[in-house]
Amino acid sequence: MSDTAPERVDAAVSYSRHDEALVEPILTALRGEGLSIWFDKDIPGGALWEEIIARKYRAAGALLFFVSKASLASQRCSEEVSTARTLGKPIIPVLLERLKLPDDLPDRFVLTLQARNVVEAFNEPEEEKKRGILRALAALGIAGAAAGVAQADSMSATQTRLPQGSGAESSSGAKIAHIDPLAKSNAGVVKASSTISMKTVAFGGAAAATLLVVGAIILMQNTDRAAAPARSATGAPSTSSVAKDAKDEPASPVTPAAPAPTELASGDARAILQQTSYPAGKPIPLRVEGLPGNDNDLVAIAAVGSPAYAQVRYEYLRGKKSADVTLRAVMKPGDYEVRIFFGSDSGEGKDVIRFSAPLTITPAAPITLKMDSQRVTEGQPLRIRYDGMPGNDKDWIATAQADADGGTYIDYVYTKGAASGLAELPPFVKPGQYEIRAYFDDLTSDRTVQARIPVEVIPAPPVTLTLDAAAYAPGDTITLTFADMPGNKKDWVALARPGDNGYLTYEYLNARKSGTQTLRAPDEPGDYEIRGYFDDATGDKTIRATASFTVGEAVAPSPTAEPTPEPTPEAIPEPTPEPTLEVTPEPIAEPTPEDVSQPAPTGEPAPTP
Repeated sequence: MSDTAPERVDAAVSYSRHDEALVEPILTALRGEGLSIWFDKDIPGGALWEEIIARKYRAAGALLFFVSKASLASQRCSEEVSTARTLGKPIIPVLLERLKLPDDLPDRFVLTLQARNVVEAFNEPEEEKKRGILRALAALGIAGAAAGVAQADSMSATQTRLPQGSGAESSSGAKIAHIDPLAKSNAGVVKASSTISMKTVAFGGAAAATLLVVGAIILMQNTDRAAAPARSATGAPSTSSVAKDAKDEPASPVTPAAPAPTELASGDARAILQQTSYPAGKPIPLRVEGLPGNDNDLVAIAAVGSPAYAQVRYEYLRGKKSADVTLRAVMKPGDYEVRIFFGSDSGEGKDVIRFSAPLTITPAAPITLKMDSQRVTEGQPLRIRYDGMPGNDKDWIATAQADADGGTYIDYVYTKGAASGLAELPPFVKPGQYEIRAYFDDLTSDRTVQARIPVEVIPAPPVTLTLDAAAYAPGDTITLTFADMPGNKKDWVALARPGDNGYLTYEYLNARKSGTQTLRAPDEPGDYEIRGYFDDATGDKTIRATASFTVGEAVAPSPTAEPTPEPTPEAIPEPTPEPTLEVTPEPIAEPTPEDVSQPAPTGEPAPTP
């Protein structure tokens, strides 16, 4: 979905990037039901994040907040939930891991999430996760979700009972009976039908403290089973762990001890392990054979001596009579068993262990973490070399406060199945004492710190930003010179109005510590500034340096008169020379005879003619 999609959305989504692998299949399933689902991954590059979030949340029917220790520790998730609350949007928490509510909630979430319907989305098949969320959305009147619920309800009209039987009792003595689908009791508890083993409950009611207890009882109803999966209507665990290809070097197959006669009589079911022991954190490949082919047949690992359904890891066989399976790693060393159960449709024998074989989990091999220096400046890129990881796709390296508990972290990166390599993590953005930590297989939800090294973070040197001018015309090109940035790929500079929390435009510096960057001056006159920030991947918005400038009124160009053409000089004709007049002497007439006069005699006047 892009920003050009229709404005109305059925639900907006908030989750931690750490939980992406768990959340995306759920969102895909919801969109497959025709629901319009929006989350911030759909924000186009260069868009104003805060503005898009606010606009989409206003258009959303509800906010799906995927709750985990990661999202509860995320500042961005906190801001998104706060935005939804400010806009008056219903908030549906979707639990991605088992949490003790409300005790595990940070203070900033307690009031925001009080009296909210909670959907459990851990240890459940993907179909049931989808249905549970559809029910919660349908209860808010979202039409697309209601259609999906109607289809699910047509498949089954049975009701789910609490595991205690007829009811549970809170510390105040209030009985909680099984509840009709989508009907709220006075305690504010919402239950789904038995075809959906996902439980939708409420916690943190503002009216009475006992509501917190009621919510905790329903939500944590299986905690006394050593992390046993929730049972379905047939009594089998309601979901499976995810099988992955093993990274181990296969050892010679070890055939377990022959089953007891009662096990032989049940169909010669057996599990063949490649090894009888594995170190903590290693995936466990095995082969199962001789199953009856029920959909809910399963193979599991459990501590020796534990109840039948106190499973640590398990996998449904989904109707297969034989299969190669890889169970996710067990984290705590000790003596365990591989067990096989039959999930018959009648439910008979659902607590019978049909086969068991011993399995020992040994302590994990030492993990090595190294840095070039364990004293770094804030904003400095972090590169950690690791060695000795067990090779799960979701093994991970994280940063954390030195005094934080094992489940709290700042940022992380998956090793993607590598036993050794280089992990590049977003930097620390505040001075203080921190740690780099290693964890095994995130999909087990285990938060045991397997290795750690301390890191001291000191203040970064001042960043300098210099502009090529103090004032610009609207739309002018601004040339910024920067220096002493830490060199992260997503260090960035932004153009903003002084005092505004947001920004108008931004540019990444692409790992450059110094250099120049061009930006376009705003079209509107006024005062502005360019700000420098460290690594956008951290979500940190600490302004490291500023450079101020103004944009003036656009100056209208003076009208330019039409140029007066140069006069074309008139052609001056070649002067005509003055004619030279030749003096033609008067012809002297020839004297006629009659005119011939005799000259007068000298001294006498000539006669007048």
